[in-house]
Formats: sequence, C-alpha cells, structure tokens
Amino acid sequence: MFAMLRRSVSSLHLASLVAGAVVFAGNLAGDPYSDSITAAAQARSTLQDPSVFSGLTLIDQSRLSTITVDDGAGGRKTIEAVKVTTLTSFTSPYDNAQPLQRFVVDTAGHFRANIWVTVEGDITDYYLSRSLPVTDNATVTFNMLQALGISSSSKYDALTFYVEPKFVSRPSFDPSISSHLPPEWTGDHYTFSDLASLNPSYWGFAPTDKIGGKYQRPFTSFEGPNSYSDWLNAWSLASYDLTGDRAFPYTGLGWTWNWNPDPALNGFALSEFIVSGGAEFYFDSLQAPIGLVPEPTSVLLLGVGLALFVIVGRRGRSSVSR
Repeated sequence: MFAMLRRSVSSLHLASLVAGAVVFAGNLAGDPYSDSITAAAQARSTLQDPSVFSGLTLIDQSRLSTITVDDGAGGRKTIEAVKVTTLTSFTSPYDNAQPLQRFVVDTAGHFRANIWVTVEGDITDYYLSRSLPVTDNATVTFNMLQALGISSSSKYDALTFYVEPKFVSRPSFDPSISSHLPPEWTGDHYTFSDLASLNPSYWGFAPTDKIGGKYQRPFTSFEGPNSYSDWLNAWSLASYDLTGDRAFPYTGLGWTWNWNPDPALNGFALSEFIVSGGAEFYFDSLQAPIGLVPEPTSVLLLGVGLALFVIVGRRGRSSVSR
C-alpha cells in the first residue's frame, strides 16, 4: 500500500524482486501471499487489543523539518514537512531531479492517484532489527516488499521525499497521523476515531470508483454516503477478493502485513500512510533499496583493505630488519 502498490493501479505501487524467487500472485489460493491476505482480513475484523494502535509511528512535531521550497507560482515558501519513503518503478521523473525539486501527485491520468509511504527510517529500523540479509539488492528489495505486503516482479527503487502533513493520512480505523487513539470495539466491529483530524480534500482515491479510467475521491464528508467508512470498507472488499486483481493483505489497522511465512516475521510490520492525489511533495533521493541499509560489500572491502595494510606493513618492517 505504498507508492506503486499492487493493491491499486491508482496508487504508486510497490513490487517484490528477487533473483530466482517465486512470485506469489494474489489470486492463487493456498500460497503464502494469499494466506497473508486471509490473515490480514481476520485481523481487521477480530482484533480488539488497543496495543495494536499504540505501537504505530506518529507524524508529529518531532518528525517535521523546516524547508524552503518552490511555491509553484514562481516564488518561494517555507513549510514544515515530514520525510517519507516509498518504493517505485515509476522513476523517470526523478532520474535527474534536484534536491527539494517540487512534484505533484498526479491525478490527471496514468495510474498515480496517491502514494502509500512509510516514515523515513522506519523500514531501515525494521530491516536491521530483524537481522534480515543484506547480501545484494534483489534480496533486500524482496524482503522489504514482503514486509510491505507486496508481491510482484518489477524493478523498484527507493524514493524519499518531503511532504506537508496536511496531505498525509493513515488508512486505518484510527486515521489520525498524530495520535494512537484506539477505535472503540462494539462487539463485532470497530467504530472510527479522531476523524476531525483528517482533511477530506486531500484524502486518497477509492479502488471501486473508477470513472473514465481514473479513480475518484472516495468521500466528501465523514458521514453518510461516500464517507470515510465507505472508503475503508471499499478498500477492504477489494483487497480481500482473491479472484480479483487488487488482492492485498490490507489490515485497516495502520500496519502493513509481512507475508513472509516465517513465524518470526509473518504479521504486523510497518506503519503505513497515504500521500493523497494532488499533494505537493519535494524530492530528496532516489536509490536502490539496498541503499537504505548498510551494504556488506563495503564492510568486506574495508576489512580486506585493512588486512592488506597490515600484511604490507609487516612485510615492510621485515625487509627493513633484514
């Protein structure tokens, strides 16, 4: 559910890539990816523990940076923005981008109607804290995308950028980006909390409301038809349909779902957010996913270099003593 996510052609989608790996399609029953979709659906409908929400990443003042950027009208403006990261195969606009270059999330065409992201640093911390392998870029990418709940075979890079919080929402029963208020459990479903903190004019696009090849905004208010709850339910229905083309382990709880079958990894993984269509954002970097974690090759080369230095040094001292 991050930029280029498989859950919607209207979102910038993530995809997994690993040499020789089996890619699990969402419409195949009984494989780890489909099993993860079923598990995420069960978590969404039955999980009642408020601690699920207490661990979510917050986007609050401590996460904001003050930057001066292009205002889109030939001038400059100073804003407070959060730095976020996504994986994307749509890299051409950023190949020659300059630091803090302004972009707008496309709503006019193609398939890019919103961007699913993690807060910068979260995916690195998750990866390193679980001692996941850093042998090569394909392996790192595959493990990251499992953690993000994605299954695909395209080549993806890590895009990091700045965006104002007003353009960001959490696709969850607790949609606030700056609090962990758990929703109220009624006995068979959650009720939504802290809706007043959302800005509906910047919210994402519904997966079932396609008009003229484009995905439209899912709601105009928090009550009645086309409400926030309608949007959330629409995402859920599309995500859990294993016969469709949008099957995805969507939790609705603010977390991604790691579809790695290893019990130590399978389940909740990273806090997820949406940067909505029409949002202004400002480029920071584009790199191979392995660039988000330490590369063992550099450590190995350093070790080899030190070893050679010691050997040469010893030989030098030996030749002098002779």
